[in-house]
Amino acid sequence: MPETINEPGYKRPFDLVVLILAHVTLAPLWIALWIIIPLAIKLDDRGPVFYSQKRLGRNGKEFTVRKFRSMVTNAENGTGAVWASKNDSRITRVGRILRHTALDDLPQVINVWTGDMSIVGPRPERPELHRKFTEATPEFDHRLLVRPGMAGMAQVYGEYDLAPPSKLNYDIAYIGSMSLFMDIKLLTLAVFNTMLGRWGHATGNTTAPTASNPTPANVLPFTLHPTATQEHQTAAHTADAQENQSEKAA
Repeated sequence: MPETINEPGYKRPFDLVVLILAHVTLAPLWIALWIIIPLAIKLDDRGPVFYSQKRLGRNGKEFTVRKFRSMVTNAENGTGAVWASKNDSRITRVGRILRHTALDDLPQVINVWTGDMSIVGPRPERPELHRKFTEATPEFDHRLLVRPGMAGMAQVYGEYDLAPPSKLNYDIAYIGSMSLFMDIKLLTLAVFNTMLGRWGHATGNTTAPTASNPTPANVLPFTLHPTATQEHQTAAHTADAQENQSEKAA
């Protein structure tokens, strides 16, 4: 893994200010969400409310994230290991709403409070999937230079099934141009995506960044090898099956 970089001084104070303001000014909404979502999940199929996974953070540190369950408890029954898609039949009725609004990630505010994650940054990846992606593209390790976030450039601008190499390009572009303005912009777009239920639908720049087609950040320290795409997708299929198993065991 490359040497670490100094995180911009605004990042941690920005995270804490956003969390405090959001919880103080929107306290009734937070309380409602933490009551309504678990209740809806339980009433939908009587299954567990949460499931947890190990993810990789800054400098390769492992930590645990929790999400509201969005798939059926026995997600693999009848389908086998299938990569989750936009219209995946294994997603529950409540889960479909949660995914479109990204509210399934709401429990990860705890990880922001503890400092394992930031409000804005590359989405944290599973250790086994990260290893497979790094084998195909060594530059994938660059994502570990910063703390992962609840909302990333790839999620705000890209489609739900954006290929991992394209997501990496977005993440590296963000890392190379982190700023308070950039975080405010991405957070604002993320809030609109949640309010409009449009997560997984491209917002603004719909084309993944490349050296010849820069993102709004306009910074790319390297170009990914196109031949790595299939290897990334194969790895993702395998890891998604493991995620389904995690939900099944939750």
